[in-house]
Amino acid sequence: MELAKKAQKQLNKVFNPNMEASWDEAGPGRVFFVKPDSVLADWLWSFYLTTSMFVGQFWLAGTHPDAISHTWVDTILTKDFWRASLEALDARVPRELGRWADNKLTLFHDLNKSDLVIKVPDSYLGIGDSFWNYGADYLMDADKGSKGKTLQELLDKNYDGQEVLVLELVRPAKHLGVHSLDILTIRTPDDDVKVLSVILWDNCTTSSSHSCQEGYMVDVETEEVVSAAAWYCAAFSDMNTPRLGQKFPGVKKACHQAVKAHKLIKEKWLVAVGWDAMVMEKDELVFFEGNFAGARTPRRVFLSAYSMFCALWENFWPFGSGNTATPYAGMPGGIVAETDKKEG
Repeated sequence: MELAKKAQKQLNKVFNPNMEASWDEAGPGRVFFVKPDSVLADWLWSFYLTTSMFVGQFWLAGTHPDAISHTWVDTILTKDFWRASLEALDARVPRELGRWADNKLTLFHDLNKSDLVIKVPDSYLGIGDSFWNYGADYLMDADKGSKGKTLQELLDKNYDGQEVLVLELVRPAKHLGVHSLDILTIRTPDDDVKVLSVILWDNCTTSSSHSCQEGYMVDVETEEVVSAAAWYCAAFSDMNTPRLGQKFPGVKKACHQAVKAHKLIKEKWLVAVGWDAMVMEKDELVFFEGNFAGARTPRRVFLSAYSMFCALWENFWPFGSGNTATPYAGMPGGIVAETDKKEG
């Protein structure tokens, strides 16, 4: 039925190019859903994508009502939820400088001509995000010629009736450029948390990692970029791979913090979490948010037989033993057992 709906939408687009985009094409995160060029490959991709969403979600969380509801809209797992989860262990997150609600701006800190990121609390894939640099995109009230470009005026124009977070725009280390560490953590039946894999999204063309043109698997233990993530979707099928073999400092530390944050979460149905982090100057880490990884996990199950059988078969398949105490650091990305008890 879902595939029939997708086919109908594709047909409708032929006759109505201006029709509203689907959820996977509506925001900057559409790069992760780019379709192959050929008709047959496109059909197979759509079949996989639709099936994986349903099967992966059920595999991870079963029929838990909160998990099911989050396939439609984030009611619990908002950006406020993830920020609170990370702040509980003193992880660095972008400062919330203010909030826009009920068409009113409330500032928590002096903007001090900061560059800003505007985010909708319950959105995803970058939908609704805005990046406003001071001077070019917005001005302070006291600035000469600021009419129409003050923060209040821009929020009123672009987010009328909505609630949004006004965050500082954090910058990556200059020698690394804009990037994102996509860390996938898994809760096991014995209530432990492990890292399944880490993907580096790199070579970004804007201030957002959603503009990435390259993706790589990173080994957790060695912090080495070990392989290209060309399998992720068509957008990365023929990418350049200048990062292969390089070290990417901060990966292991980020994994430690991601595991700790996941362990603190009380919602046990939240089995898989995808954490987005970035390395700043002086190897300082900043986390942007987490996401229920019902969509991310299926793409990473089959990275190797090791990941499929050791990580997911043992942990989640109904007939598995649920006993996977051995660290699986040898595979690309690596699974690190009890990461928060290690130093490194």
